[in-house]
Amino acid sequence: WALTMVAVWKIGLLAALYFIQGLPFGFQTKTLPVYLRQNGLSLSSISFLGLLSLPWAIKLLWAPFVDTYYIASIGKRRTWILAATGALTIFTTLASIAEGNIPAVLCCLFGMNLAASIQDVSVDALAIELLADDETGYGNSAQVIGFKMGMLTSGGVLASFAATGDTVDWATMFLYMASLCAIVWALMLMVAEPEGNAPKQHASQPGVTAQASWLDVLQQLKELLQQPATRSLVMFLATYKIGEVMADSMFKPFLVDLGYTAGQIGLWSGSIGMVCSILGSLLGGWLASNWQLERVMYWSMVARLVPQAGRFFLSVSPASESMIVAIMATESITGGAVTTVVFTMMMLHAHDAISASHYTMLATVEVMGKSSASIFSGVVAHTLGYPAFFSITTMVSHSKSTAEDVLMKCFVVALRSLNFDDTCTITISTQATAVVDSSVTLLSWLD
Repeated sequence: WALTMVAVWKIGLLAALYFIQGLPFGFQTKTLPVYLRQNGLSLSSISFLGLLSLPWAIKLLWAPFVDTYYIASIGKRRTWILAATGALTIFTTLASIAEGNIPAVLCCLFGMNLAASIQDVSVDALAIELLADDETGYGNSAQVIGFKMGMLTSGGVLASFAATGDTVDWATMFLYMASLCAIVWALMLMVAEPEGNAPKQHASQPGVTAQASWLDVLQQLKELLQQPATRSLVMFLATYKIGEVMADSMFKPFLVDLGYTAGQIGLWSGSIGMVCSILGSLLGGWLASNWQLERVMYWSMVARLVPQAGRFFLSVSPASESMIVAIMATESITGGAVTTVVFTMMMLHAHDAISASHYTMLATVEVMGKSSASIFSGVVAHTLGYPAFFSITTMVSHSKSTAEDVLMKCFVVALRSLNFDDTCTITISTQATAVVDSSVTLLSWLD
């Protein structure tokens, strides 16, 4: 179970690469609104900042080119990683020079996101080809934690370092970000791309051949999507987080309605939640690397029902601060573990010949599934009320298994004891059917 020094080096390299990917996103979501407001921008203008992260949403468009075009003497993956990391360093430096010119800074930030998204595609592919199967779980922990630490660094730490009294020297902060990117670029420059690794053979992916152009990559993706196993995986990735994301999006408004302050909620979700999420990612990576993957997924899915059901019981019974913190901490741990395990599974089943495109396609489906889940959560919560809403999200969060059946039967008994009639219970159960079926198919495929 102990990692070799070579494995530690590989995982550390990946963590550093994922770390600098999180820098633009953390700055955009945490620090940029403050910067723009201090420079006099209106709230309506600030609300459009999400458009700057558009490259992350459409990164599948350039994944086939990452799989196809490269400089042989540099390496298939190093070509794109070095170019993207260099571009990230340049755009961050330009933002420092342009500080005070808001349009120019925003253009630089868009360039940072574009470079980071291209780097993400190539680093994911490098991880697939670099890591042994029993190292992939640790690699995904490095991915999740590295990105979060990058967000935390640019979203607050660097601003405090660049602050003089109550004023932040934004130009200096951008230079700090550029320096971190340059260090990782230099580190990658010294690393040779692994050679001679035979592609992994996946029984569920017959007939996929080496690509000659980006059109061949698209054709191979089409062939993969025609396979029942891939369709089941895509369905699972699009739905496995629906209940969890819906509950997350409404839990903070629920706490506000209970009378808790923004400061209390921010402390619980920001500090405690972040630490527990990182612990969950570490736990998920360790379990995925040392235990049978389908069993780890099975039990992590079971474990995440505990905080989901806890939210429901908070909505129908008196809540204490300790109970709220315990539910938030448990949700962050189980959510971090589930995400890491699922991304490990995606990485292990990405085809080496088109690993950048295949993995990016799966990751895009996963992100789109999570993003769409929260759109109607407010309408459902407002229409049905918090108890019915959190009962639905709990039911949707479960997948078919003996242990979860027991938990679900207990939950249905609780619903009835709280005056939810049989018709309501059946309706709630029906909401989960599609997710349950896709989860069963996927677990059967993994077995």
